[in-house]
Amino acid sequence: PEAVADYIDQAGLQQRFGATEIADLAESDAQAVARACSDATTMIDGYLAARYTLPLKSTPAMVVAWAADIARYRLWDE
Repeated sequence: PEAVADYIDQAGLQQRFGATEIADLAESDAQAVARACSDATTMIDGYLAARYTLPLKSTPAMVVAWAADIARYRLWDE
């Protein structure tokens, strides 16, 4: 399977939750943010693969919101 972009990235997280919050959560570690976004995409794809062909042709806004929430949670967990 061809690699696809994550459903959310640092810019998307900053837009949703604010640059200050993401910087505080990640402690200025861009790799931690990238890892949280990638982990969120992998988790979502794990559920979607049972029902849909991946990669998705277009990404629904709900999936982007899920990815943002999961990535934010993962950053809190770091």
